[in-house]
Amino acid sequence: MVMDSQILLMLSILAVTIVLLAFEVFRIDIIAILCMLTLGWLGMVKPMEAISGFSSNAVISMMAVMIMGQGLAKTGVLDKFSRSLLRIAGNDKPKLIGLACASVGFLSAFIQNAGAAALFLP
Repeated sequence: MVMDSQILLMLSILAVTIVLLAFEVFRIDIIAILCMLTLGWLGMVKPMEAISGFSSNAVISMMAVMIMGQGLAKTGVLDKFSRSLLRIAGNDKPKLIGLACASVGFLSAFIQNAGAAALFLP
């Protein structure tokens, strides 16, 4: 009987999370943190398990890339770069894709591949 209530509670948390994500009530990162905290508060996972993912190299590198990308966007560097790509490629979609891929490839020589690709996300 106890396991049934835990399953029901977990499915309820999942359903609320999906609804919040679908209707964009809050930002995605806020919803994810609320879900993680709720699971910890209700004892569904141990508190150390709830935050253990933050020690992963992948998570830390993605957070760093998001911060770097936001900084580049705020300073206008990405706008200048995208305008130069559009000026070179014009309306030629295959040429634009090729230039974007070459740019990501060049950037991948200096930072992690996932980070380079994340910088070019819209």
